[in-house]
Amino acid sequence: GFEALLGEVSATDAPLLRARVLNALGNVQLRRDRPDRVAEFSDQAIALLDGLPPSPELGRALTGRAIARSLQSRYDESMEDCARARVVLESVGDRLALARVDINVGILDARRARHAEALPVLAAAADRLTAYRDFNNELFARLSLARVRLELLDGRAALAGDERVRELVQLEPAPAKRRYANLVRAMVLQATGHLSESGALLASVRADATAAGDAPVAAMGAALAARAAIEAGDATRALEAAQASLATDWSGE
Repeated sequence: GFEALLGEVSATDAPLLRARVLNALGNVQLRRDRPDRVAEFSDQAIALLDGLPPSPELGRALTGRAIARSLQSRYDESMEDCARARVVLESVGDRLALARVDINVGILDARRARHAEALPVLAAAADRLTAYRDFNNELFARLSLARVRLELLDGRAALAGDERVRELVQLEPAPAKRRYANLVRAMVLQATGHLSESGALLASVRADATAAGDAPVAAMGAALAARAAIEAGDATRALEAAQASLATDWSGE
């Protein structure tokens, strides 16, 4: 539908509308885990709008490209896009879009092992998204926040956020995101000594991921299961789970 609409919208007569369609197509490709295609659509939208007055659509296009570049490990370029997006979105007063930019800034810091810097950014962005009822992005922010807290060895704080994450999982329509969210929940429960609860959740996640062909989550789940087995003194089960994780073909991911 968006592709058909793109053929009807002129770049000369309606650049803002065309950019909105391009941004929507970028979001579709983001859901398909195609950062290369996200970047292509974002580039087109940015080229359309760069010479015009600041607009929310330009801010969203810059945010989309920032996410794509982050997924491609182009962290410096991604941070530059985040900074540009913030300037644009602040100038047009789009506070919700600003919160979404801040999520990506926090994730970028976390990916560069700057966990102390990521923590306050992610915490503030997650709370703002709660107020805006943007539950999809709030879930992503709170999962990143939980992992940052584990990296900072603050399991108590990570566990304190589990109730809200569990609520958000129930609202998430995408099965792949629910699996990943429950995997992070299992990480937190395991790290804080809730081994029985973590084991049950992890077994469910692994079974679901295997049935759905979700190799990354299945492999990460197997790695967590191996760690739990080592701590339980079950070397045979640990070896089986570790081998299952190592056998994953990551070439297409």
